[in-house]
Amino acid sequence: MLIVAEKYQTGFDQPKLVAMYVDKPLSGVNAVQTLSRLNRVHPGKDETFVLDFVNDAEDVLAAFEQYFGRTEALPSDPNLLADAAQTVLDRGIIDEAEIDAFADVYAPDASHHLLSARSQNSYAVAQELDADERFELRSDLDRFVRFYKFLSQVVPFLAVEHEKLFQFARFLALRLKTHAEGGVSVADSIELTHYRLVEGDSADLGLGGDGEAAEPLTSISGDATGAGGGEVPMGLLGELVEMFNERFGAELSDADAVRPVAHLIDKAAEIGEGEGLRAQALGNSFADFERGKEDVLISATLQVKDVNDTILQKLLDDETVRAQMTHLVMRSLYDRYTGAKGAGA
Repeated sequence: MLIVAEKYQTGFDQPKLVAMYVDKPLSGVNAVQTLSRLNRVHPGKDETFVLDFVNDAEDVLAAFEQYFGRTEALPSDPNLLADAAQTVLDRGIIDEAEIDAFADVYAPDASHHLLSARSQNSYAVAQELDADERFELRSDLDRFVRFYKFLSQVVPFLAVEHEKLFQFARFLALRLKTHAEGGVSVADSIELTHYRLVEGDSADLGLGGDGEAAEPLTSISGDATGAGGGEVPMGLLGELVEMFNERFGAELSDADAVRPVAHLIDKAAEIGEGEGLRAQALGNSFADFERGKEDVLISATLQVKDVNDTILQKLLDDETVRAQMTHLVMRSLYDRYTGAKGAGA
């Protein structure tokens, strides 16, 4: 049984759902989306049931009738995208050479500083416009970006030059918006991905008057759900951070690395369940288990949410970092599977 508020209106899909009890008003598309969660096919499911305490049957029927027959839409014209692109370029603000230079370095994880440098000429010219002209330019940029986002979903192929302009226009529009008159908006350009804990001071407050030493708490491990999981081998982590700082001139601490490495270990464990890593660990020494596991590590790195982390970026590019991280991750998984405690932990 599920008790929900809006869950059935946001893509929920459970084929076993056969009955629904409704105690809130539903109308229009909300009624269709919510009640249609019952229409999934499942073996043995031959009827469904709705007990509605609020809505009238006639209103629900009217909502469904809008979508019962056939719905047609006018065809989308890719030429509209070309027209919108030409409108942007005809303003003479965007340096077309910068579009290609921007495309050469663009990536979802590219640094803001690098992308800004590749769009600086166009941005500088735009900043010289008066407020009304700059507003019109932003409107044209936004219009082209909206058209591209829509057409890229319904048209199998769009011109390469339009894809390049899309990335450039979206970034330039964002820069212009963050420097709009009346204040600075960073709402669309900042995302919290990491945080860092730094120990300020510690003191023994002398609790525990019976004189017995308190047992220390164990560290949180795995995905912190209580479902188990291996700890990050802190000794190996310290060695990795030390090597990383020496090799790249960074100033990372163990605390900076714990979160992305823990995510990497958990993702490698997910992949390992499908590749029989548990059985390999139980039947082999650690040296044999560790051998040839770099592919697992690379697959895990590409799937974790923290792939933008500095350490994980270098992991994909640097063989030494990759080898040491493979040793750390496989040590953790081996200990997790066998219940052992590695020397590096």
